[in-house]
Amino acid sequence: MNMPFVAFLRAQQERLGSQSDALKASGRTDEANHIMAARNIMVLCEQLLATVGGGPAYEAELQRLGDAWRLARETAREHGDFARVAVEESKLAALANITARYHSYIKEDTP
Repeated sequence: MNMPFVAFLRAQQERLGSQSDALKASGRTDEANHIMAARNIMVLCEQLLATVGGGPAYEAELQRLGDAWRLARETAREHGDFARVAVEESKLAALANITARYHSYIKEDTP
């Protein structure tokens, strides 16, 4: 398992959790919920990494998640559920960040 990548995921989880708490405390619940969704994606991706061990299997899981969330976003759009669209877009943005970071850490580990 790529320990610098795991450290990144854990640091993001901590940062996003704190950010969500601060937003909730200031009455900005909707924003806090979107931040917490991104945090939960970090947790999910860390758990996936522990389960599949990285490499092509991990990348395939990340792709599968992205495909499912893009479909959910489009379905929500079709039904006019714009709150759900926003949630799915938050999840996709977090996943894009994770995927880019994963690839950068993999390149660092490759001789």
